[in-house]
Amino acid sequence: MKTQIILEEASPYETFAATVEDDGRSIYLYMSPLKDENLEAKAVWIRNRIPAPADTDKESMKNGIAPCLKKSSCSHPDGLGTIQKENLGILWFQEGNGVCIYLDGKLEALIPPWSGKDGLFGYSAQCTAPDAGTVPLLETNTGLMERIKENEEFWEKRKDPSFWSNYRDSLLENYEKIYGNHKQYYTLSDRKYPPLAVAEFEKNNLLIYATVGMSFQNMPMAELSVKDPESVLRAEIITARATREEWMPGLMGRLAVYPWLYNRWLGQEHTYESGLTQPFTDFIILKEYEESFLERPGNFSFENKHVNFLLALPVHQEDLLLIKAKGVPHILKKIREKAKPAYRWPS
Repeated sequence: MKTQIILEEASPYETFAATVEDDGRSIYLYMSPLKDENLEAKAVWIRNRIPAPADTDKESMKNGIAPCLKKSSCSHPDGLGTIQKENLGILWFQEGNGVCIYLDGKLEALIPPWSGKDGLFGYSAQCTAPDAGTVPLLETNTGLMERIKENEEFWEKRKDPSFWSNYRDSLLENYEKIYGNHKQYYTLSDRKYPPLAVAEFEKNNLLIYATVGMSFQNMPMAELSVKDPESVLRAEIITARATREEWMPGLMGRLAVYPWLYNRWLGQEHTYESGLTQPFTDFIILKEYEESFLERPGNFSFENKHVNFLLALPVHQEDLLLIKAKGVPHILKKIREKAKPAYRWPS
Protein backbone atom coordinates (compact mmCIF):
# COMPACT_ATOMS: atom_id res chain seq x y z
CA MET A 1 0.00 0.00 0.00
CA LYS A 2 1.23 3.48 -0.85
CA THR A 3 1.97 5.71 2.13
CA GLN A 4 -0.83 8.18 2.74
CA ILE A 5 -0.44 11.51 4.51
CA ILE A 6 -3.71 11.99 6.35
CA LEU A 7 -2.97 15.33 7.96
CA GLU A 8 -0.10 17.83 7.80
CA GLU A 9 0.11 21.14 9.62
CA ALA A 10 2.91 23.54 10.56
CA SER A 11 3.16 24.85 14.09
CA PRO A 12 2.22 28.51 14.67
CA TYR A 13 5.94 29.20 15.08
CA GLU A 14 6.70 27.57 11.70
CA THR A 15 9.48 25.55 13.36
CA PHE A 16 7.98 22.05 13.21
CA ALA A 17 5.32 20.34 11.10
CA ALA A 18 2.99 17.68 12.46
CA THR A 19 2.12 14.84 10.09
CA VAL A 20 -0.26 11.90 10.55
CA GLU A 21 0.91 9.18 8.17
CA ASP A 22 -0.55 5.79 7.22
CA ASP A 23 1.93 3.42 5.54
CA GLY A 24 -0.53 0.51 5.38
CA ARG A 25 1.10 -1.25 8.34
CA SER A 26 0.67 1.41 11.01
CA ILE A 27 -0.33 5.01 11.57
CA TYR A 28 2.09 7.42 13.20
CA LEU A 29 2.19 11.04 14.28
CA TYR A 30 5.44 12.73 13.24
CA MET A 31 6.83 16.09 14.31
CA SER A 32 9.54 17.18 11.89
CA PRO A 33 11.67 20.35 11.73
CA LEU A 34 10.79 22.69 8.89
CA LYS A 35 14.01 24.73 8.57
CA ASP A 36 16.63 24.02 11.22
CA GLU A 37 18.44 20.78 10.35
CA ASN A 38 19.84 20.62 13.89
CA LEU A 39 16.38 20.00 15.36
CA GLU A 40 15.40 16.35 15.77
CA ALA A 41 12.34 14.74 14.23
CA LYS A 42 10.01 12.92 16.68
CA ALA A 43 7.37 10.24 16.21
CA VAL A 44 4.70 8.39 18.16
CA TRP A 45 2.61 5.35 17.21
CA ILE A 46 -1.16 5.87 16.87
CA ARG A 47 -2.41 2.43 15.75
CA ASN A 48 -1.59 -0.77 13.90
CA ARG A 49 -3.27 -1.37 10.55
CA ILE A 50 -2.28 -5.05 10.45
CA PRO A 51 -2.25 -7.83 13.07
CA ALA A 52 0.22 -7.04 15.85
CA PRO A 53 3.49 -8.97 16.10
CA ALA A 54 4.03 -11.15 19.15
CA ASP A 55 7.16 -9.25 20.18
CA THR A 56 8.66 -5.78 19.74
CA ASP A 57 9.01 -5.09 16.02
CA LYS A 58 12.82 -4.76 16.03
CA GLU A 59 13.15 -5.91 12.42
CA SER A 60 11.19 -2.92 11.14
CA MET A 61 13.29 -0.57 13.25
CA LYS A 62 16.50 -2.03 11.79
CA ASN A 63 15.16 -1.46 8.28
CA GLY A 64 14.06 2.10 8.99
CA ILE A 65 10.36 1.20 8.85
CA ALA A 66 7.85 2.51 11.40
CA PRO A 67 7.33 -0.43 13.80
CA CYS A 68 3.97 -1.90 14.72
CA LEU A 69 3.33 -2.23 18.44
CA LYS A 70 3.42 -5.75 19.79
CA LYS A 71 0.22 -7.63 20.67
CA SER A 72 0.49 -7.12 24.44
CA SER A 73 0.98 -3.35 24.03
CA CYS A 74 -1.96 -2.41 21.81
CA SER A 75 -5.72 -2.40 22.30
CA HIS A 76 -6.41 -3.96 18.88
CA PRO A 77 -4.24 -7.05 18.21
CA ASP A 78 -5.99 -7.69 14.86
CA GLY A 79 -5.38 -4.15 13.55
CA LEU A 80 -7.70 -1.21 12.83
CA GLY A 81 -8.82 0.70 9.75
CA THR A 82 -7.38 4.01 8.61
CA ILE A 83 -8.36 7.48 9.91
CA GLN A 84 -10.15 10.21 7.99
CA LYS A 85 -8.74 13.72 7.99
CA GLU A 86 -12.08 15.30 8.91
CA ASN A 87 -12.10 13.32 12.15
CA LEU A 88 -8.78 14.70 13.33
CA GLY A 89 -7.95 17.80 15.36
CA ILE A 90 -4.59 19.23 16.37
CA LEU A 91 -3.29 21.14 19.38
CA TRP A 92 0.24 22.49 19.74
CA PHE A 93 2.03 22.96 23.03
CA GLN A 94 2.45 26.66 23.70
CA GLU A 95 6.25 26.30 23.37
CA GLY A 96 5.76 25.01 19.81
CA ASN A 97 7.83 21.86 20.36
CA GLY A 98 5.08 19.39 21.22
CA VAL A 99 1.78 18.44 19.59
CA CYS A 100 -1.46 16.59 20.36
CA ILE A 101 -3.78 14.79 17.93
CA TYR A 102 -7.51 14.41 18.64
CA LEU A 103 -9.74 11.79 17.02
CA ASP A 104 -13.47 12.53 17.06
CA GLY A 105 -12.82 15.13 19.75
CA LYS A 106 -10.88 12.81 22.06
CA LEU A 107 -7.16 12.95 22.70
CA GLU A 108 -5.59 10.14 20.64
CA ALA A 109 -1.82 10.69 20.77
CA LEU A 110 0.78 13.29 21.58
CA ILE A 111 4.45 14.11 21.24
CA PRO A 112 5.55 16.12 24.30
CA PRO A 113 8.45 18.61 24.48
CA TRP A 114 10.40 15.98 26.44
CA SER A 115 10.07 13.41 23.65
CA GLY A 116 13.20 11.28 23.43
CA LYS A 117 14.11 11.59 27.10
CA ASP A 118 14.61 8.23 28.84
CA GLY A 119 13.38 6.36 25.77
CA LEU A 120 9.91 7.93 25.80
CA PHE A 121 8.83 9.41 22.46
CA GLY A 122 5.12 9.92 22.96
CA TYR A 123 1.78 8.87 24.39
CA SER A 124 -1.04 7.02 22.62
CA ALA A 125 -4.60 6.18 23.66
CA GLN A 126 -4.42 2.82 21.85
CA CYS A 127 -1.23 1.80 23.65
CA THR A 128 -1.75 -0.46 26.67
CA ALA A 129 1.89 -1.01 27.70
CA PRO A 130 5.19 0.65 26.76
CA ASP A 131 6.72 -0.49 23.47
CA ALA A 132 8.93 1.08 20.79
CA GLY A 133 9.06 4.43 22.60
CA THR A 134 5.27 4.75 22.91
CA VAL A 135 3.57 4.67 26.33
CA PRO A 136 -0.11 4.58 27.31
CA LEU A 137 -2.05 7.84 27.40
CA LEU A 138 -3.78 7.68 30.77
CA GLU A 139 -6.08 10.18 32.45
CA THR A 140 -4.44 9.18 35.73
CA ASN A 141 -1.34 11.03 34.52
CA THR A 142 -2.69 14.23 36.05
CA GLY A 143 0.43 16.30 35.40
CA LEU A 144 0.24 15.61 31.68
CA MET A 145 -3.51 16.23 31.57
CA GLU A 146 -3.08 19.56 33.35
CA ARG A 147 -0.41 20.54 30.85
CA ILE A 148 -2.73 19.75 27.94
CA LYS A 149 -5.54 21.76 29.54
CA GLU A 150 -3.14 24.68 29.94
CA ASN A 151 -2.30 24.47 26.23
CA GLU A 152 -5.99 24.50 25.33
CA GLU A 153 -6.60 27.57 27.48
CA PHE A 154 -3.46 29.25 26.12
CA TRP A 155 -4.59 29.11 22.48
CA GLU A 156 -8.23 29.86 23.30
CA LYS A 157 -7.22 33.14 24.98
CA ARG A 158 -5.10 34.13 21.99
CA LYS A 159 -8.07 33.98 19.65
CA ASP A 160 -9.15 37.31 21.17
CA PRO A 161 -7.20 40.18 19.49
CA SER A 162 -7.60 42.36 22.58
CA PHE A 163 -5.68 39.81 24.65
CA TRP A 164 -2.41 40.72 22.92
CA SER A 165 -3.05 44.46 22.99
CA ASN A 166 -3.89 44.45 26.71
CA TYR A 167 -0.74 42.46 27.46
CA ARG A 168 1.41 44.71 25.24
CA ASP A 169 0.09 47.92 26.80
CA SER A 170 0.67 46.59 30.33
CA LEU A 171 4.24 45.61 29.50
CA LEU A 172 4.99 48.96 27.85
CA GLU A 173 3.55 50.76 30.86
CA ASN A 174 5.89 48.79 33.09
CA TYR A 175 8.87 49.78 30.94
CA GLU A 176 7.82 53.43 30.85
CA LYS A 177 7.78 53.69 34.63
CA ILE A 178 11.57 53.25 34.51
CA TYR A 179 12.65 54.50 31.10
CA GLY A 180 10.04 57.16 30.28
CA ASN A 181 7.74 57.16 27.25
CA HIS A 182 8.94 54.98 24.40
CA LYS A 183 10.29 56.87 21.37
CA GLN A 184 9.88 54.13 18.76
CA TYR A 185 7.98 50.86 18.48
CA TYR A 186 9.16 48.33 15.91
CA THR A 187 6.87 45.42 15.03
CA LEU A 188 8.33 42.20 13.69
CA SER A 189 6.21 41.73 10.58
CA ASP A 190 8.11 38.91 8.88
CA ARG A 191 6.66 36.17 11.11
CA LYS A 192 3.10 35.09 11.86
CA TYR A 193 3.85 33.96 15.42
CA PRO A 194 4.79 34.78 18.08
CA PRO A 195 3.75 38.44 18.00
CA LEU A 196 6.93 40.37 18.79
CA ALA A 197 8.11 43.96 18.85
CA VAL A 198 11.00 46.08 20.08
CA ALA A 199 10.46 49.31 22.02
CA GLU A 200 13.08 52.06 22.02
CA PHE A 201 13.62 54.47 24.92
CA GLU A 202 16.09 57.28 25.68
CA LYS A 203 17.49 57.78 29.17
CA ASN A 204 20.83 58.77 30.71
CA ASN A 205 22.29 59.44 27.25
CA LEU A 206 21.54 55.88 26.21
CA LEU A 207 19.24 54.37 23.64
CA ILE A 208 17.53 51.51 25.44
CA TYR A 209 15.96 48.62 23.52
CA ALA A 210 13.44 46.27 25.13
CA THR A 211 11.68 43.28 23.61
CA VAL A 212 7.88 43.13 23.71
CA GLY A 213 6.22 39.73 23.35
CA MET A 214 8.76 37.14 24.45
CA SER A 215 6.85 36.68 27.70
CA PHE A 216 3.57 36.14 25.82
CA GLN A 217 4.43 32.41 25.87
CA ASN A 218 6.85 30.00 27.55
CA MET A 219 10.31 29.59 26.10
CA PRO A 220 10.96 26.04 24.84
CA MET A 221 13.32 23.53 26.47
CA ALA A 222 13.72 25.39 29.78
CA GLU A 223 11.75 22.66 31.54
CA LEU A 224 14.40 20.12 30.56
CA SER A 225 17.29 22.30 31.70
CA VAL A 226 16.56 23.64 35.19
CA LYS A 227 15.05 22.24 38.37
CA ASP A 228 12.58 25.13 38.71
CA PRO A 229 11.46 25.87 35.13
CA GLU A 230 8.60 28.13 36.25
CA SER A 231 11.23 30.66 37.32
CA VAL A 232 12.71 31.02 33.82
CA LEU A 233 9.90 30.21 31.34
CA ARG A 234 8.86 33.81 30.67
CA ALA A 235 11.37 36.55 29.83
CA GLU A 236 12.01 39.82 28.04
CA ILE A 237 15.43 41.17 27.05
CA ILE A 238 16.87 44.68 27.52
CA THR A 239 20.00 46.21 26.03
CA ALA A 240 21.39 49.67 25.23
CA ARG A 241 23.61 51.57 22.81
CA ALA A 242 25.37 54.93 23.12
CA THR A 243 24.45 56.02 19.58
CA ARG A 244 21.71 55.18 17.09
CA GLU A 245 22.38 52.36 14.63
CA GLU A 246 19.68 51.61 12.07
CA TRP A 247 20.17 47.85 12.29
CA MET A 248 19.86 47.65 16.07
CA PRO A 249 16.05 47.14 16.29
CA GLY A 250 16.35 44.32 13.75
CA LEU A 251 19.11 42.68 15.77
CA MET A 252 16.95 42.81 18.90
CA GLY A 253 14.06 41.34 16.92
CA ARG A 254 16.24 38.41 15.86
CA LEU A 255 17.29 37.90 19.46
CA ALA A 256 13.65 37.98 20.58
CA VAL A 257 12.49 35.25 18.20
CA TYR A 258 15.57 33.08 18.71
CA PRO A 259 14.05 30.69 21.33
CA TRP A 260 11.17 29.66 19.07
CA LEU A 261 13.18 29.53 15.86
CA TYR A 262 15.83 27.24 17.30
CA ASN A 263 13.92 25.47 20.10
CA ARG A 264 16.23 26.85 22.80
CA TRP A 265 15.67 29.03 25.82
CA LEU A 266 17.68 32.06 26.92
CA GLY A 267 18.78 32.58 30.50
CA GLN A 268 21.65 33.38 32.84
CA GLU A 269 25.08 33.29 31.13
CA HIS A 270 23.74 32.05 27.81
CA THR A 271 25.36 33.58 24.76
CA TYR A 272 23.95 34.79 21.46
CA GLU A 273 26.03 35.01 18.29
CA SER A 274 24.38 37.33 15.76
CA GLY A 275 26.53 36.61 12.72
CA LEU A 276 26.81 40.35 12.03
CA THR A 277 30.15 41.94 11.19
CA GLN A 278 29.58 45.09 13.23
CA PRO A 279 31.47 45.18 16.56
CA PHE A 280 29.68 44.35 19.80
CA THR A 281 26.66 42.72 18.15
CA ASP A 282 26.96 39.46 20.08
CA PHE A 283 25.58 39.13 23.61
CA ILE A 284 25.93 37.50 26.97
CA ILE A 285 22.51 37.09 28.60
CA LEU A 286 22.46 37.98 32.30
CA LYS A 287 20.01 38.28 35.17
CA GLU A 288 22.15 40.88 36.95
CA TYR A 289 22.03 44.55 36.03
CA GLU A 290 24.77 47.14 36.47
CA GLU A 291 22.57 49.86 37.95
CA SER A 292 25.05 52.60 37.17
CA PHE A 293 24.58 51.89 33.47
CA LEU A 294 21.05 50.54 33.10
CA GLU A 295 18.08 50.23 35.43
CA ARG A 296 16.02 47.07 35.77
CA PRO A 297 12.29 47.35 34.94
CA GLY A 298 9.86 46.78 37.81
CA ASN A 299 8.23 43.47 38.67
CA PHE A 300 5.84 42.17 36.04
CA SER A 301 3.76 38.99 35.85
CA PHE A 302 1.59 37.62 33.07
CA GLU A 303 -0.79 34.67 33.30
CA ASN A 304 0.40 34.16 36.88
CA LYS A 305 3.98 33.69 35.68
CA HIS A 306 6.81 35.96 36.77
CA VAL A 307 8.59 37.67 33.86
CA ASN A 308 12.39 37.88 33.99
CA PHE A 309 13.91 41.01 32.50
CA LEU A 310 17.24 39.78 31.18
CA LEU A 311 20.18 41.96 30.24
CA ALA A 312 21.79 41.46 26.83
CA LEU A 313 25.38 42.55 27.43
CA PRO A 314 27.11 43.41 24.13
CA VAL A 315 30.42 41.65 23.57
CA HIS A 316 32.90 41.28 20.74
CA GLN A 317 33.35 38.16 18.65
CA GLU A 318 36.72 37.68 20.36
CA ASP A 319 34.94 37.58 23.71
CA LEU A 320 32.76 34.69 22.52
CA LEU A 321 35.85 32.77 21.50
CA LEU A 322 37.31 33.37 24.94
CA ILE A 323 34.06 32.24 26.55
CA LYS A 324 34.28 28.93 24.70
CA ALA A 325 37.75 28.43 26.12
CA LYS A 326 37.42 29.85 29.66
CA GLY A 327 33.70 30.36 30.35
CA VAL A 328 31.39 33.30 30.92
CA PRO A 329 32.60 34.24 34.47
CA HIS A 330 36.11 34.85 33.10
CA ILE A 331 34.95 37.34 30.47
CA LEU A 332 32.58 39.07 32.91
CA LYS A 333 35.48 39.67 35.28
CA LYS A 334 37.44 41.14 32.38
CA ILE A 335 34.54 43.44 31.48
CA ARG A 336 34.05 44.64 35.05
CA GLU A 337 37.74 45.33 35.49
CA LYS A 338 37.60 47.71 32.52
CA ALA A 339 34.54 49.42 34.05
CA LYS A 340 33.92 51.54 30.98
CA PRO A 341 30.34 52.26 29.92
CA ALA A 342 31.45 52.47 26.29
CA TYR A 343 32.53 48.86 26.49
CA ARG A 344 29.06 47.82 27.56
CA TRP A 345 27.11 50.21 25.39
CA PRO A 346 29.18 50.70 22.24
CA SER A 347 29.24 54.03 20.46
